[in-house]
Amino acid sequence: MKNQIMLLKSTFLLIAFTILFSCSDKGENKSITSTNTSSSDTIIKMCTEMYPKKKSGVGLQTAMAILPNYVWKKMNGNLIDTLKVKFLDGDPVVQSKVTKYANIWSNFANVKFIFGNFPNADIRISFDLSDGSWSYVGSQAKQITSQNEATMNFGWLLPNTEESEYRRVVLHEFGHSLGCIHEHQSPIARIPWDKNKVIEYYKRTQGWSAEEVQQQVLNRDNSSETQFTEFDPTSIMEYPVDKRLTTNGFEIGMNTTLSAMDKDFISRIYPKKNTFIQLQLNAPLSNQNLTKGKIILYEVQVNKTGFYTIGTNGSTDTFMSIFGFPTIASGGVEILLAEDDDDGEGFNAKLVLELEANKKYHIRIKGYSKETAGMYNLSLISNQPSAIEKQSIMSDKKLIMDNQTIISKQKLQRLNSIK
Repeated sequence: MKNQIMLLKSTFLLIAFTILFSCSDKGENKSITSTNTSSSDTIIKMCTEMYPKKKSGVGLQTAMAILPNYVWKKMNGNLIDTLKVKFLDGDPVVQSKVTKYANIWSNFANVKFIFGNFPNADIRISFDLSDGSWSYVGSQAKQITSQNEATMNFGWLLPNTEESEYRRVVLHEFGHSLGCIHEHQSPIARIPWDKNKVIEYYKRTQGWSAEEVQQQVLNRDNSSETQFTEFDPTSIMEYPVDKRLTTNGFEIGMNTTLSAMDKDFISRIYPKKNTFIQLQLNAPLSNQNLTKGKIILYEVQVNKTGFYTIGTNGSTDTFMSIFGFPTIASGGVEILLAEDDDDGEGFNAKLVLELEANKKYHIRIKGYSKETAGMYNLSLISNQPSAIEKQSIMSDKKLIMDNQTIISKQKLQRLNSIK
């Protein structure tokens, strides 16, 4: 990827309403035969978006994202690192499997789910088989004040349910509990839906009206209200797309594990206490050892605003990303400013961009593939780009800041409209 401007991995939809994500209870969410369809029909389970006090009908249309207002925080505004989880009922075998798969998120996010009979649990889980699978999104769960009321439900997990289904459903619902919403309605998903077939299918299998299908499946989020990069069809927050419901045979299979982008994104929302290697101006770092699957983190802070070149050199095929300072509009999450694969010599990464004085920037270096390993050097030097290069750099920066301004204004308008 050539030094292109990148915004955040997913959407930041700034909505101050409480939303409930619920999966309708039409059987297990894998290829099964439903009792209300023909024997050759299979059900695709969809996580629907509903108001918490209305367990039917349709709520607000959204896209897969993090809702920054509902990221879990302490009273002092710092991110939490522990969430207390309580089971309200359920088979001990099922409970143990939920516990096992929920904490896969903790390998990448600085959040640990602690399970116990807490009097003040943050997340409360029920196993009502008549109520589908759903979860409140992020810290919205705090608005459910009764400790006897569930904030998450698993509606089809049984002791003999396949392990892959446990992993898929638990990761998905606990993704919601961390603040994640859906991927298939991303502004740039561009799924070539066959609208009439989609409406007919979900009317027949889910009992939805045409309006509900439009809002829950077909609508995409307004890109002017979002920050995003590419659509991630492998995300655990994405549901399968049946090729019979698209115009050209496009399909998405059943995702049962966290994707690489899921892992990267959640690690930026709930960052672990990383140790950053300091990269100084005109002081190259030599013999940096990149092992398979590893990401090496660096921090840069310059004393003078200007244009700088950051790049690697050596025989290792490197991929570099640079993150800037967080803003109110981004929900306190660092902004992905740019990334590059091989704009440097050979397979080396190189970026030329403007850095502002006394602001910290974080650099991530990883291999081009999971198998990439080897040594490289990393340097930061002052640079005077050509007029054309400078124009391109400043245009990219303006694109980011304009997007932040749009989001900030829309967020303020939303907040002012809520009485």
